[in-house]
Amino acid sequence: VPSESIGLWLTDIPYDLEVDKLSFTSWTNYDKGEEGWRESGVHAETYFKEGTKEGEGLEILKGLVDEVFRVLIPGGHCYVFCGFRQTLPLMTLLEERGFKVRNVPHVWDKTNAFNANAGKSIPFCWEPIVFASKGTARDFTGVLTDDVLECPVMGAEKNHINSKPVVLGMRLVGQSTFVGDVVLDTFCGGGNLLKGAVKLERKVIGYDLVEESVLATKANLALVYLDQGDDSNGRDDDNDDPEGGDDNDDDGGELGDLPDDPRGGSDEGASRGIG
Repeated sequence: VPSESIGLWLTDIPYDLEVDKLSFTSWTNYDKGEEGWRESGVHAETYFKEGTKEGEGLEILKGLVDEVFRVLIPGGHCYVFCGFRQTLPLMTLLEERGFKVRNVPHVWDKTNAFNANAGKSIPFCWEPIVFASKGTARDFTGVLTDDVLECPVMGAEKNHINSKPVVLGMRLVGQSTFVGDVVLDTFCGGGNLLKGAVKLERKVIGYDLVEESVLATKANLALVYLDQGDDSNGRDDDNDDPEGGDDNDDDGGELGDLPDDPRGGSDEGASRGIG
């Protein structure tokens, strides 16, 4: 990915994905097999060979954050969804790597939070979003309200255990980018954040270590392109990579090993670009 080519970094780092305690589209505090266990959708074991414990997402991010800083435009914004206990370590990590971090995170107020385990736990009604920028943040491009973003959880859109509402992604993209800007999601999951970006006519790049998540994201984005009457996936076939790169590069690996075309990506495997 070329340096200073990304307009916005919008992502949700993985946390608390305990394979034996969740379904792909629901969360439960009951162990599998215990009375009260609710099977919903495809069980996570189909998608995750091992769970991701709290804190591991930050460890994964440590290997990516310098590359994200390199590819982000000066003043480019960052929104990173995270777990409650990840908030301060995440803010510290970003500051150490050169980002300018807002002292107080944004808050996603879920408004319709549902407690599947009433009597056993208190529901999580909000989620932190760390805001940062590469240097002094560029001016916002859309209407700003405040740092509490009210948006209900949309069950019909939930194609991943940690899916975010498409309209929430659209709100963040709309206030921090222009039409044609490139939005990067380094942990794309089911692709809802990128889907919101595409709906607003932004270009997108998405990566995920789980191959099935990459496939799910491509399917999710394909629906948007079809609705828009565009089968090119946002790519200009006449605009060749000046470095001679291949948009369908099959070399996986770290962010810096991926195709040079910011709208490109591989059609196979995990850790690939989606564009």
